[in-house]
Amino acid sequence: MGTSWIEGKVAIVTGAARGLGKGFADALGRSGASLALGDRLAEVEDVAADIATRHGVDTRGWLRDMRDPHDVWRLVDDTIETFGGIDILVNNAGIWAPTKATDPLDASATTFDDVFAVNTRGVFLAGRAVMPVMLGRGDGHIVNIVTDHVYTEPQRPTGGGATMDVYDASKWALNGMTLAWAEALAPTVRVNGLCMGATDSFMLRSLFEPAGPPPETVARWKRPEQLGEFLVDLLEEGPEGRTGWNLPVWVDDPIVMPEPTDDWTVRVGTMTAAFS
Repeated sequence: MGTSWIEGKVAIVTGAARGLGKGFADALGRSGASLALGDRLAEVEDVAADIATRHGVDTRGWLRDMRDPHDVWRLVDDTIETFGGIDILVNNAGIWAPTKATDPLDASATTFDDVFAVNTRGVFLAGRAVMPVMLGRGDGHIVNIVTDHVYTEPQRPTGGGATMDVYDASKWALNGMTLAWAEALAPTVRVNGLCMGATDSFMLRSLFEPAGPPPETVARWKRPEQLGEFLVDLLEEGPEGRTGWNLPVWVDDPIVMPEPTDDWTVRVGTMTAAFS
């Protein structure tokens, strides 16, 4: 077995208190990374303590709200001060709210600002803040957590439907950042997007309130720990690994790392028409 690229590295995971973020953090800790976990929920401190105990890695959990630029920069600065640098950034923090074209404009504008503040601006600020550090260290990897609404299964329309215009717009924006950053930072820093299908999380379960999701629906969802292993597989490609990819994880399909290729329709997904 080869040497692990992750072991001994310093990783930031945003939105790490629950769901996907917690799964990513656990997988990275199990692989030997020191962890800086940020979330606006106090549970992030307990998650950090648990990972440190179970995996024996230095882990800190900080209350940070990715809607607040100062909190984003504090997370990066505190990570550097505590661990001496940053090698991995997992831009996982995200929120969802139902919106559609017929909503009142004032309500839509408020929701737009809130969703974009986390899903887009927070990612932008965190990414830009860590880039100089990674370039100075001569290596690094930024992973943006997107959605299968951007890179979806063949024969299925892109997008999440009529009630997700703001959410989808915030996630489509990450596609532009991922591709532009990958080109600008190559070959030193790799930048990729994970286009996740339905994964068992607090956010997804909240869409089924108050009754909760049907068991047959939950059975189809991916699990955070599965996605954590997928992230580890991507990072372990190391300095020679892929960059500028959208990597899909689709409901009802096996989780498989695509083979490297120069075919852009495979690397970033093909546009499919929503309506005929």
